[in-house]
Amino acid sequence: MDRLHGGRSRGGLGRGVDPADKAARAAYLDHSLLGSFIGRLFIPPDRQGMGVGRKLISHALARHGELSLEVYTANEQAARFYSSLGFRELSRRDVDDFGSPFPNAALHLKA
Repeated sequence: MDRLHGGRSRGGLGRGVDPADKAARAAYLDHSLLGSFIGRLFIPPDRQGMGVGRKLISHALARHGELSLEVYTANEQAARFYSSLGFRELSRRDVDDFGSPFPNAALHLKA
């Protein structure tokens, strides 16, 4: 049961990930996959570099065949991570969804 969302699953990047994998469980607590769009993926700093993000992206890609997301362009670490997985930039915009001046890039990946 997904206690964070009232017992309802939100589409789960975490599904199919070994429940004994503490790093994956920590990452799973703060994510959202809306169809093939990754709304948010957060890996706690103490869990980064352990392959958790790669596992979650790989699992989601296997389920959906393609993935898309937006990343703040100033977040160079995240942009490098997605690029290393093969995501390609489709477009950029100068403001975020709230109209704030945070440029972001739309990225896409096909299996």
